[in-house]
Amino acid sequence: AADIGLKLNLSDQFNINASILDLGQIRWRKNPERWISNKSITLTGVDLSGFLDEQNLDFQALADTLENFLEITSTEEKYNTTLPTRIFLGMQYDVNSALTIGMLYAHEYNINQVFPTLGAQVTAHIGEVLHIGTTYSTKHDAFTNLGLHFVLQLGPVQLYGLTDNLFDMIQFEPYSNTHVRAGINLQFKFDQ
Repeated sequence: AADIGLKLNLSDQFNINASILDLGQIRWRKNPERWISNKSITLTGVDLSGFLDEQNLDFQALADTLENFLEITSTEEKYNTTLPTRIFLGMQYDVNSALTIGMLYAHEYNINQVFPTLGAQVTAHIGEVLHIGTTYSTKHDAFTNLGLHFVLQLGPVQLYGLTDNLFDMIQFEPYSNTHVRAGINLQFKFDQ
């Protein structure tokens, strides 16, 4: 699999960017084991009381029961898994030294399905060190996706964090979905 991307500065204040992530597939070659079940069931709940032993769950007994019930067959054949390729197109405009606005279009391909996303972001720059902001996007036919992000620039070390779907985080509903990401980048600049 491969990731590629580019950023083009059209002026001191305006840039466009594009990237393709997870382009390719995983080849399962070394000792692959593929489980297949052609049985169709409707699951209305699971009673685990028969698998509890002194407050511990017997995972092996549960796995054996599920394997027998679902009539699972196992093969050791090599196979490939196509990755969910994502395409991003964006633009960013520095309104002034303290404020940046941007837009992003994302397209995810996953097993004969396409998931488009459109988003906008506003970032405030507090000096050269701290950048904080918010994002809004539409994704999977949901129009209430609000997120937050920050970047802390400490010389060549950049710490970042971001989240999306904050409304799901505070609703505590079943099937809610919030993502939180954090990381560290090392940046190197070379004079030409």
